[in-house]
Amino acid sequence: LDVRAYPNGTGLVVHFSDITARKHAEAERSQQQEILQAIFDQIPVMIRLLDSDGRVQLVNRAWERTLGWSLAEVQQHNLALLEQLYLDPDEWQRALAFVAAATGEWADFRLRTRHGQVIDTTFANIRLADGTNLSIGQDITARKRTEEALRASEDRFRRYFEMGLVGMAITSPTQPWLEVNDELCAIVGYERQELLQMTWAELTHPDDLATDISLFNQILAGEIDGYTLDKRFIRKDGQVIHATI
Repeated sequence: LDVRAYPNGTGLVVHFSDITARKHAEAERSQQQEILQAIFDQIPVMIRLLDSDGRVQLVNRAWERTLGWSLAEVQQHNLALLEQLYLDPDEWQRALAFVAAATGEWADFRLRTRHGQVIDTTFANIRLADGTNLSIGQDITARKRTEEALRASEDRFRRYFEMGLVGMAITSPTQPWLEVNDELCAIVGYERQELLQMTWAELTHPDDLATDISLFNQILAGEIDGYTLDKRFIRKDGQVIHATI
């Protein structure tokens, strides 16, 4: 609406424009900005924006919460503060090169938070059309600890398996042996590679096979947790031996 005085002073000139479409577009744009801001603030990954000169423009709440510094502090100290995140100069240089490359690929970094806690993280960087560098990261400390614990557990099992004083195998009733240890090879008289081409049914005395298979199937069905069975094996040299499994 545009209102102006009529030239001779006898009235007003009023111009009307339909701005409904513009208002709808503004409302839609405002809603989209609100949605994007909510995502930026609440998404559980770290986000950091650098301008084309390498200055920090934005960090989200997850970044602040995880690393311990506020956006105002980061902007005040910029690279001097960011360098404190890294445990040694070489890692800091690796991070600078990684950000500059902005390939979009993920890389892991160990960071030191404001409170001195060392955490494992993974980040990806991309460069936007206006030169802005977008960094997205996650705290993967819990995952790393779980992976390390799993590897340690697997290593302990492997040592126990290989150095066991009893024969041990990983097997199924119909497929070839998946793994055998040296003691089992000694008991049945076969080389490891020979056993890995055979099933345990081939080594079991025919009169004991049905009972063994029945008990094994009960384990697979969840009807029992395990079983102990005295059974006979046929060695490679044809000798029948008794064993407890």
